[in-house]
Amino acid sequence: MQLRGTGVQEGESAGSGQRRLPLRQSIKIVVYLLLLVNFAVYVTNDVTVASHTARPDWSLLQWAGAFATTLDELAWFTLLVLFELETYLLEDEAFTPARVIAMRGLRIACFLFITHTVYAFADYAVDLQREAPVAADSLCHFSDEGMSTQFRNVPFSPKQKCPLMILISLLSWSLMG
Repeated sequence: MQLRGTGVQEGESAGSGQRRLPLRQSIKIVVYLLLLVNFAVYVTNDVTVASHTARPDWSLLQWAGAFATTLDELAWFTLLVLFELETYLLEDEAFTPARVIAMRGLRIACFLFITHTVYAFADYAVDLQREAPVAADSLCHFSDEGMSTQFRNVPFSPKQKCPLMILISLLSWSLMG
């Protein structure tokens, strides 16, 4: 089976006579690599936030909610890969009934993850509506209470020194326990 657009048969190695990738494919590869970097940033952010908020007694749904952005992006990447396979990489003969069923099942799983993300963010918004504002002159007041927050992607930890907390408190901020 020949992989479309490569000029190489499946199982063959690319020799010196292989043609260059078309410009459109090169641009797609660059965009996909940038999306992967973006994905790594979101995974890191989800892990950082979960390290402050996760509890051992959480259900699977709560854990999935903590990593909703990661799961959402993973689902979209999977859909992009499926789209590339269907429209560019694989020839029509490669679509056996078993592969088509597997691809549809994978697509359904992706749609479920994307739907879960909508649910998780809606649940998060409802939780934020329940929070009451906390009045304080600075975040230093909360350094001994075991609270943590993220302020514009700058993590706050009770272990940090108070002058930093004073600087942050001068800006507009919100506190979640």
